[in-house]
Amino acid sequence: VLVMAAVLHAVQQARVQGVSWGWLLSKPGNRAPCAIARASAAPEVLRFEEERTGLGIFPSGTVVCGVFFCERTTASQCIDTCKTLLSRIPPEQAGFFFGVGPIIVCATTSQADESLAWFQFHRDSATLTPHNDIADEASGSVLARVTATVTVHAVGGILTAAWPRDGTEGLVAATPLLCLPPARTAFAYKKDIITSEALDGSLSLEQPSLDEPLEMRTLQDINMVAGGAQAAAFSFTPDTSSVVSFCFSLDCLVYLAVPATRRSVHSALHSALCQQLRAILVAAKVDPSNPLKPLHFVSSPCPLPVTILVPFSLSGTVQAYVEQRSQIHHLLCLPHEQPYFRASCAAEWPAPQRARLRCPHLTLKPSGANGRVYQVHGLYDYYHYMQDKFDDNGWGCAYRSLQTICSWYILHGYSTKPVPSIREIQQLLVDIEACPPAFLGSRQWIGSTELCWVLQNWFKGDFEIDHRFILNVPGQDMPQKARELAHHFETQGTPVMIAGNLRAHTIIGIDYHEKLGTVKFLVLDPHYTGAEDLTTIQQKGWCAWQDPSFWKSSSTYTMLLPQRPHCF
Repeated sequence: VLVMAAVLHAVQQARVQGVSWGWLLSKPGNRAPCAIARASAAPEVLRFEEERTGLGIFPSGTVVCGVFFCERTTASQCIDTCKTLLSRIPPEQAGFFFGVGPIIVCATTSQADESLAWFQFHRDSATLTPHNDIADEASGSVLARVTATVTVHAVGGILTAAWPRDGTEGLVAATPLLCLPPARTAFAYKKDIITSEALDGSLSLEQPSLDEPLEMRTLQDINMVAGGAQAAAFSFTPDTSSVVSFCFSLDCLVYLAVPATRRSVHSALHSALCQQLRAILVAAKVDPSNPLKPLHFVSSPCPLPVTILVPFSLSGTVQAYVEQRSQIHHLLCLPHEQPYFRASCAAEWPAPQRARLRCPHLTLKPSGANGRVYQVHGLYDYYHYMQDKFDDNGWGCAYRSLQTICSWYILHGYSTKPVPSIREIQQLLVDIEACPPAFLGSRQWIGSTELCWVLQNWFKGDFEIDHRFILNVPGQDMPQKARELAHHFETQGTPVMIAGNLRAHTIIGIDYHEKLGTVKFLVLDPHYTGAEDLTTIQQKGWCAWQDPSFWKSSSTYTMLLPQRPHCF
C-alpha cells in the first residue's frame, strides 16, 4: 500500500512538471508498479529500442508493467493508447514491455475530480476495468549484486573480450552474490564460474541440478555484501601491430523473481554482465584511456536502485557528468534541485565503518503529541562532545551542531569536502577575519552568526548557501515558532541550530498539532560525552522528543535555519 501511494505521488509530481504520459515499472514476477519513468515520445512514434536503453539504468530484471497518464484521459483514450503500443512493440521487446496479462493503467478518467485511479487493460477483449486490489499483486523478488573482472584485448585498435576459462584471471560471479540479511540463509555462489568465450555465448557451469528450485525469501532489510575490484586505469597504444590488454570491473544489480532455479539465476546474472560489458566496450572505443565505472544509487526518491556508468576520471568530482545526471532527473520526473546522482551519493557495499551514529532519531517512539511530524530530510551524522579524541566539554556544543549541519550537506551530495574539525572551524574564522588570531586553539564559544559564516565559506565553490534566522525568542514562546519550524522542515529539511544562554542544540523535527496548538521538539543534544551507544543516547534523552519546557523561560533563543541549495 505504501509503495502504491509513493507511485501515485510520483505521478502527481510528474503532472506538476507537465509530463503527459509515461511508464509504470515493476520487479520481475510482480504486477504491482513500484516506480515511474517518463516516455520519450508519443505512442505513435516511440522507438522501443531507444526507450529500453534509457530504462537500462534500473536493475536487470525490471520490466514495464503499465502506463500512466498525467492529463485527464477518457477510458477510450486509454484503450487506444494501449492498443497502439501493443501493435508497435517489436517481438524481441515484448518480454520487457508489458509481458503477458493485463496492462496496468494509472489515469484520471473522472470529469468530477483530478484524483488518479488504477485500471487494467485486457488485451484479449480490449476493455478497461477498475483495478482496486492492485497492492495485492505484489510478489517476492531478491535483489542481487554480481561483480566481475574481465580482460579485454585490443588488437589493431579493435576491442574484443573473453570470459576467463580457468577462473584464475577475472573471476566472474564472485562470492557472495545475493543480498543477505544477517542470520538468514539464502542461496549464494561459492565456486561457480561463467566460462563463455563469446559475449553472447552459452553458459557452462560446474554446479549440477540446474533446474533444482532455490529457496529465496523476500528480503526486508537488505544488506548488500559483495566485493569488487576498482576499475583499473590503463593506457592505449595506437600502434596497430600491438596487443594491449585492458582490465574492466563490472558491477551489476539484478532482480531475481522467486521461486527460482539455478539455471534462471545464472542466466539472469550472465545477461546483466554482458549488457554492462557491451556498454563499457562501446565507450572504450571512443575513449579507451578513460573506462566507465558503475555507480549504484539507492537513496533517491525513485524506489528502484539506479545504476550509472560514469567515466572513471570523473567519478569523484562534484560537477561531473552533469548532462547525464540531468537526463536521469528528466527521465524519472525529478526536479533539478537536489543532487541525487552525484558520485558522492553512490552506495558503498559493504558499508564503511562509521566513527559516529547516523540518524539516531529513526528508531525513536512517537512523541505522543499526536500531531503532524515534520523532520529533517534524509541523512546526517550525530556530532557531540569529546568525539575524535578532542576535549571540547563545556564549550564546543555550537561547533558540534555546526558539524552535524555540515554532514547533512555532504551526505546529500552537495559537496565532497570533509566535515571541518573544530580547529579548522576556528582557522577559517581567523582567515576571514571574523575572529582575532588568538581565537585559534582557544576554548571560546561561537554562536549562530559564526555558524553562518563558516557554512558560507567552507562550502564556497561547491554551492552558495542562504540562511534564515529566528531571533530573540523567549523560552516560553518557543511553541509559537512551531509553524515556522514546520514550514522549514517541509520545504528545506535541514537541521536547525538553536542557541541560548551559551548552550547550543540541534532541532531535527517537531510534532505539531495545529488545531490544538500542542508541539514537541525533536532535539539532538551535542552535550553528550559518552560512547556511540544508540540505546544510551535515546534512553537518556540525548536524542529525544522534548516538551516546550525543555527551553528555559529565563533564556532567549536564536535559531539558524540553513537553506537547501537548488542544484543537482
